[in-house]
Amino acid sequence: FSKYVNNAPGQKPNDIVPRELQKEALQWIDRNVMEAPMWLYPESVVSKLGVNYIEEINSRQQTVIALLLSPNAVMNLINASMQSAEAYPVEEYLDDVFAMVWKPLTDSDEQQNTFRRYQQRTYVDFIGTALNPAQGSTQRSDAILYFEQHLDRVEQHLKSQQASAGLNALHYKNLLLRLKKIREKYESGK
Repeated sequence: FSKYVNNAPGQKPNDIVPRELQKEALQWIDRNVMEAPMWLYPESVVSKLGVNYIEEINSRQQTVIALLLSPNAVMNLINASMQSAEAYPVEEYLDDVFAMVWKPLTDSDEQQNTFRRYQQRTYVDFIGTALNPAQGSTQRSDAILYFEQHLDRVEQHLKSQQASAGLNALHYKNLLLRLKKIREKYESGK
């Protein structure tokens, strides 16, 4: 993620992936994965093959969010930022990942809104996993501090959505409850 092998003559064999290149990759992921690629699943093909495209899309998006919000990815960015001014700053990275997922739930295609709600629940759950790792796992890097700080950003966003109605209002209320449980578990050290 933050380093790559460079085989070009006269170049460093291992170098930091520049911030702009990583931002470009996130933008591609946003357009081609996080925006559910319905064109890949035409009804005429899906109905004949029996493909569960909803499960496939949710799984792909969940995998991407897990990778983007993994403590190791954040730790690699922290390390890269100490080695190069060209590195992707962690706060900016988390802001960009946040912007990919936390889009308004106002798409005219309700199916896109459903995928977004799933992404947002997944996002909150993976922050919870980062802050409250599995038994026996330890978090020694500053990544946990960045996630704690980012949890505040997510909470502020959810609170700003209080005026939502219907299903979206329930969605945001549910996410605030999840955040509360994540924070309580994290702060209790259990």
